[in-house]
Amino acid sequence: MVLYREDRRQSLSINETVILDSELKNLNFNVKSNNYLVRSYIATKSKSQGGYLAIEADKNGYLLEGSVATVAVLLKNGDFVIPPFERILPGTTAIKILDYIESDLLDKPPSSFPVGYLKRIVRREILISEAKAEAREVMFLGGEECVPVLEWDGAPVDLGKKGPAAQAF
Repeated sequence: MVLYREDRRQSLSINETVILDSELKNLNFNVKSNNYLVRSYIATKSKSQGGYLAIEADKNGYLLEGSVATVAVLLKNGDFVIPPFERILPGTTAIKILDYIESDLLDKPPSSFPVGYLKRIVRREILISEAKAEAREVMFLGGEECVPVLEWDGAPVDLGKKGPAAQAF
């Protein structure tokens, strides 16, 4: 996974760790919780490999959230997907961006957005495999920041550069 950090103006490479093969494989990732043990573990694993944040998935391969941020996926069909808050902790940055999309971007997209780039907000479960295959942009939303993911498991996310949605957020 490669993240772009605006404040550093560089990309950071990350070798992804698969939690299902770790000592945490028996934890229930379907439980919405503010217990940060798992998040702390995956963030530490990511940082030990030169990363910044990590992405959580449940045992069935559905996207949950980042180690300390909500993960959003803008699909090639224009759907802006965030997993339902029934499965993840509702992040304040994600809520603000959803409000911004609804109030400002859907009716009046910026000129930097190609026609149909961002069509609607969709709150649903999404498989990691679908997110990787169909993503136009992937981003971490947390701490009042939007951090684009440029590469995931060695493959670029779309064109492998910061997209218009991440720039707008």
